[in-house]
Order: sequence, then C-alpha cells, then structure tokens
Amino acid sequence: MPETSGKPKLRKAATIALLLGLGIGAWGIFRPKPVPKVVQPLTRQVTALGRLTPEGGLVPLAIPSGTSGSEVVEQWFAKEGEAIREGQVLAKLSNFSELNSSVRQAQSKLKSTKALLPFLEVSESRGKELFKGGAISEEELAKTTAKIIEKRADIQAAEAELTKAQSQLNTGQVRSPINGRLIRIYSFPGMKATDEGIALIGRTDKMQVWAQVFQTDINKLKPGQGATITAETGGFNGTLKANLNAIIGQVSDRDLFSISSNNDVNARVVLVKLDLQNSSQFDITSLSGLNVTVRFDS
Repeated sequence: MPETSGKPKLRKAATIALLLGLGIGAWGIFRPKPVPKVVQPLTRQVTALGRLTPEGGLVPLAIPSGTSGSEVVEQWFAKEGEAIREGQVLAKLSNFSELNSSVRQAQSKLKSTKALLPFLEVSESRGKELFKGGAISEEELAKTTAKIIEKRADIQAAEAELTKAQSQLNTGQVRSPINGRLIRIYSFPGMKATDEGIALIGRTDKMQVWAQVFQTDINKLKPGQGATITAETGGFNGTLKANLNAIIGQVSDRDLFSISSNNDVNARVVLVKLDLQNSSQFDITSLSGLNVTVRFDS
C-alpha cells in the first residue's frame, strides 16, 4: 500500500492556513477605525498701523481773541517737546510791549489818584470839628466833602481803567490751557498765526493709540479685545499692552503706511481707538505722533 504518512501534515498545514485566513479577515472587520484628523483653518492675526496720540487728541494753540489780527509772535518761552502747565505763558506777541506800557500808565495814574485821598479825608475831619465850633460855615464843609466824593469816583475810574488794561495785556501773550507738552511750533518769532494756530499741544501724561484697521478685518475685532503695541521704527523698545476702546465705524482712505508691509494706497480702513495698559514702563510722553504696529489678540 502506498505511504500515507504525509496526509496528516497536509491537513495540519491546511488547518493553519485556514485559521490564519480567518484571523486576518476578522482583523480587517473588527480592527479599530482610524480617527480622521480635523484640520483647523489657519486664523490670520489682525494687524494694523497706528499712532501714539495724547488722550483727548492734539490741541491747536491759538492767538487770544480780541487782537487786531496783525500781531506776530515775538518770543517763545518754551521749546518743542517741553512739558507745560496750565496757565503758563508760552509766547509773547508783538503787541505785548504797547499793552504792558498801558498797564504801567494805569497803575501810575491809580497810585497818584489815591495819594490825595488821605489828605482830603483829614481835611474833612478837621472841617467837621471847625464847623461844630462855628469856625467855618456849612457850605465850606460841604465843599470839602464834595472833593472827597469826587476823588473817590476818580479812584474807581482809575481802577476800572487798570482792570481793562490788564485784561487787554492778556491778548499780548499766549498761555497754555492745559497741563501737557508743547508738541510742535507753527509760528516762530516774526510769523503770524497759521490756519492751524501758532502751535500744537497735548495731554501727554496719558497716551492712546489710534489705529487704521483694514475694513476686511474689522469684523474680527470687538471692544475690550487685547492688543500688543510695538514701535515701527524705534522710539521705545519692547512692547506695550492695550485694549480696544472703540471702533469708530467710519470707513475712510488710508493715510498711514508701513515701511515693510502691505502699502496698498487704495485700501479702505476703519479707525479704532486703543487704551494703553502699561505705558508707565516706557517714557512715551515725548513720542506723540510715533508710528506703531498693533497686533490684536486672536
């Protein structure tokens, strides 16, 4: 009979193959399904160009009202960039010397007018005693009293004249209406006031940032949103933190341009205002008008 010892081996091999096939098939059916990766869309950070500006904006400094309009600046008592205080005399005009001379004349007139009054009052007191003693008539006493009344009226007139002269003197000098800094001088000695006044001042103790955001980005911002401020071309090192105070909402032409990024002159922008949080860490009070880059938090 033929040899059959190889059949068990074949059956064993077939069984193993069958089991392997079933295992592979089951793995294909029951293996864990891979979790698809969710690709998050990239969010572009909103950036904008802005300027450091004193709180409340810049204030034009004008020649006082009441002048003839022909006055020119004669002398400045402060320099550009210097701190100024409310009431401080910043400049003298060409009419100051004449007005000051009128004040001195009024002061001299008032002094001389007052000088005679004590003598008249003594004369009146003496006259009353003489009248009681019958030494002078009532008519003579009345003349002395009339002189005192007239002199007191002269004094009041001289005081009014001095007050008027002193008031007019104020039109010969320019005082600061605020505490802040003298940003820019427009009218130097010998020059009349320009359409923008004679100078520009501002409250630099508290600075803000006004930025121009592309109209395509404005819907990504909301009041209270944080931002990081850096100087575009120097002025201060490091960064300042800020919060978006307000979105003005009016679309306008762009007038701020970067030295390195998108400078599309046809781009339309929306003006926004930001309040600085940590401005005290840098001395930026003399940096009004500095161009800055604003990067809004996502």
